[in-house]
Amino acid sequence: MDKKNNLTFFQTLAYSSGNISAMLINQVIVTWAIYFYAPGQVETHVAGAAVRFNYAPIMMLGYAMAFGRVVDAIADPLIGFWSDKTRSRWGRRIPFVAAGTPFLVLFFIALWRPPVATVSAIKSSMYTLSLGASQLSITGGVINTLYFALILGGFFFFFTVVVAPYLSLMPDIGRSNEERMSLSTWMAVFGIIGLIIASIVAPIIIGANFQFMKMAVIMGVVTFIFFYVSIAFIRENKIESGKEETFGFIQAMKETFRNKAFIYWVICIFMFWIGFNVIMTSTPYYVTKVLGQTEDKAGIYQGIMMIMAIPMFVAVFFLSKKFNKKTLIGVAMILLTLMTPLFYVTKFIPAAMLQAYAIGLFAIMAAPIAVLLVMANAIIADIVDFDEQLTGRRREAMYFGMQGLLTKSAIAISSVIGTQLLARFGMSAANPEGILLTGPFCAIFTFIGFLAIMKYPLKK
Repeated sequence: MDKKNNLTFFQTLAYSSGNISAMLINQVIVTWAIYFYAPGQVETHVAGAAVRFNYAPIMMLGYAMAFGRVVDAIADPLIGFWSDKTRSRWGRRIPFVAAGTPFLVLFFIALWRPPVATVSAIKSSMYTLSLGASQLSITGGVINTLYFALILGGFFFFFTVVVAPYLSLMPDIGRSNEERMSLSTWMAVFGIIGLIIASIVAPIIIGANFQFMKMAVIMGVVTFIFFYVSIAFIRENKIESGKEETFGFIQAMKETFRNKAFIYWVICIFMFWIGFNVIMTSTPYYVTKVLGQTEDKAGIYQGIMMIMAIPMFVAVFFLSKKFNKKTLIGVAMILLTLMTPLFYVTKFIPAAMLQAYAIGLFAIMAAPIAVLLVMANAIIADIVDFDEQLTGRRREAMYFGMQGLLTKSAIAISSVIGTQLLARFGMSAANPEGILLTGPFCAIFTFIGFLAIMKYPLKK
């Protein structure tokens, strides 16, 4: 690895700003997509609640979301391999970001315009298929579910086309440990800005009138701008002769699993995303059903967590000079294991203290989340360097792709777990058990992730 710093501060900021787009657009989908299609029954005790109706059944939406994430997961190693093999005058990664961003934004906007949008059409049978002696009736709700799945599949495919090469640029343009930590820290800062926009600004735009299309257009424009800013001021380093990817696709996948550091890291991050995404998906339900507030308040709680994380980035940056990445990530995972069951404790909190308790709960989660946001990209860059020592090849995109395959599979699993918890155990103000159970379920998975990271072999 070249120890010389090559990036200017402006280039570092410009590249890192692309993480606004990556975090923003993904978080809006994670937090709001299922809620938009299945907000549940109207809670008449909530002041300002407008009439909502369900575009599709929530149990089916969980599987539809999982389908989109599976497309995303499968695309990751394929796009990674294609990117590693690409040769153009613009480099290996930049063409993917430039070409994929417009399609990503279009699919994102299309998601919030379901084809069947009236209560009577959603409930009534729109098509009837003859299956031998029996018939299958397809309702508007089923059509909306299929639409949801297909549009999500397109969205997540182009999300991978753009984001996997974007992330793969980091270990390429940042060659020293100092430069990588700087990039990782600024990417985390801009990522938090994206999460704040998704968590606070998006629900304000949505408001009490359910203005999801207006929100989608605004968020889409922001996404478009920052992805292009991220590639406008950098140039990829030319790959050294003899270090090009020469493996075929299947062999390249197998080679990543010969790297023990990668195996333990992806187990850790796989478990984190299962647990954390279950909680993020349930947040609008937690706010509207458990706390008794309207949708525009849902982002305040996530926003508190994101805002509190920003000053902690500085602490993480300096702690990384004293402690290795393995130690810091291990502490973060065990903290999440201890904190997330506190969501279930909400049911025992007096009504007068409920809002303060929820604010405090989201605030204390900021510390471990800050560690993971800063360290995740830096640790995979270390793993790429370790792989270069083992194989003599630079395969950044394949490693990011394989990480994406596994982490996005985890998010697919979490979508099913989350919706099943809500549907089977309760998602109303009268019975919020399914919402509250997301906390203990998160803790189970983060503890497994903690055990995995303790086996991580690299000492950087």
